[in-house]
Amino acid sequence: MRPGDVASSESARDEPFEPALRVGERVETTQPTHGGGHMNYKEFVGQVQHRLEYAQFGPAVRASRAVLTTLGERLQEGEATDLASPLPMEIDRYLTEANHGQRFDYQEFLDRIAERGGLDRADANYHAQQLLAVVAEVVPPGNIEKVRGQLPEDFEPLFEHVEIDE
Repeated sequence: MRPGDVASSESARDEPFEPALRVGERVETTQPTHGGGHMNYKEFVGQVQHRLEYAQFGPAVRASRAVLTTLGERLQEGEATDLASPLPMEIDRYLTEANHGQRFDYQEFLDRIAERGGLDRADANYHAQQLLAVVAEVVPPGNIEKVRGQLPEDFEPLFEHVEIDE
């Protein structure tokens, strides 16, 4: 065989072609958690789904988007980026692509989540608390403390379910 010739063996033609990825298949992104493990997109949303007791994946994705976009709006850009960096890339964009540095209180925070998620304020509060608890499982404890330090005192209920390993 000369350079440039194409191999044309019968066995090669009879073998079915297997693509590396199929149409619609996702590439998993895996990020380390502060506990030394990893959490990819499906695991992250699965944790949200479990905590919020949703039967399906879609509502957990919508909850993640509503809460993290709103949190991204409230945080300064640097803090939002720091908080987002350990998260799966499909999730971190909710924080990083928000219009950062807006000033609003916790009630407005909940109202924005409620509007985005089609929830009442009590459910928005619960969603926000559970989402932050999942985020805290992934990011270093210092990142959560920086977020807590940047937010006014009336945001303290947001951290109710956050467990930080020092």
